[in-house]
Amino acid sequence: MAREIKGGSNLGSPGRFWKALFFHHRFTEKPELYTTECMNTVVDTMVVRDIASGHSVVGGIDNGVTFQGGNVPLPQVEAVRVWGQICKIRYTFFSCFFLKIGILNLMPLKEDTELQILRSLSNTPLQLDITFITVSSHESKNTAQSHINKFYEPFCEVKKRRFDGLIITGAPVEQMEFEEVDYWEELSAIMSWTKIHVHSTLHICWGAQAGLYFHYGVEKHTLSEKLFGVFDHRVLKPSSPLFRGFDDHFMVPHSRHTTIRREDVERVPSLRILASSEEAGVYVISSRKGRRIFVMGHSEYDPGTLNKEYVRDKNAGLPIRVPKNYFPGDDDSCPPIDSWRPMQTFYTPTGSTIMSTRRRLMT
Repeated sequence: MAREIKGGSNLGSPGRFWKALFFHHRFTEKPELYTTECMNTVVDTMVVRDIASGHSVVGGIDNGVTFQGGNVPLPQVEAVRVWGQICKIRYTFFSCFFLKIGILNLMPLKEDTELQILRSLSNTPLQLDITFITVSSHESKNTAQSHINKFYEPFCEVKKRRFDGLIITGAPVEQMEFEEVDYWEELSAIMSWTKIHVHSTLHICWGAQAGLYFHYGVEKHTLSEKLFGVFDHRVLKPSSPLFRGFDDHFMVPHSRHTTIRREDVERVPSLRILASSEEAGVYVISSRKGRRIFVMGHSEYDPGTLNKEYVRDKNAGLPIRVPKNYFPGDDDSCPPIDSWRPMQTFYTPTGSTIMSTRRRLMT
């Protein structure tokens, strides 16, 4: 997918081209500069300046998220721009300055999840190289295969790479036994692979339950009714970099039928609970060195996500209550209250602060 730049004209002047090429070889030891056609504007870096407008982008990034795998643009770029949370999504050959982040997206509505996670990650000033990963043992029924083919790479094609971080999303399979999930064997292989190839892994909702079960044997338990709404949480370890600058109490959405019991987690000496809720239970669990992080809720949710789930289940005739602490006075005819907006940046310290401080330990 990458192409070699064969002339200095692409960078405005031969002198700038060779200087850029020197730095590229010096830091990345790769024989080519990468270009992309996904952007129609030019960018500015410390080395490459005054690039003629209209040429393919070569390097440069402001705050935001970038896709460095080739000349394929990130999904949901335009939607993210509308929210105004990603300044620019650009491309660079300075791969040594990037945190390489993989996102294993197991959610059925993949485009919605892409938007939510990218918007959260975009708040970091660090440069992120994003790779979307999919499992080969499951065929998505709610996302077009053309979208997956364009923006995702199967695990078998990335398993030889190393990542600074990996995000494993939730999936609507929590009422099934883990071994009954059709891609459980492949997911187990991925979680085993992270022990060597990924410095820090973030697990979300069912992904967190699966990770705790696989790595530590912690079982999930079925709730008598769906945990559904926005709940108050308390920080238990304010010294953790994950909660640096957070209030003592914060709100987070939950939408699940199963839970992890606190006493089961406390039996594992290598785990510590960083935040919890009286109503929703444990929220964030981390291994002692921060290489595995388990998040039970959905801080990345949009303001309208719970409402979509509520209307969907209600129209399907499923037993569903109005999500708690979501609509004013629990009146579902009113617009929902976005009480967890500060938490929508939670994956920024999770995905950058923790991993950036330790990213070179694996290289």
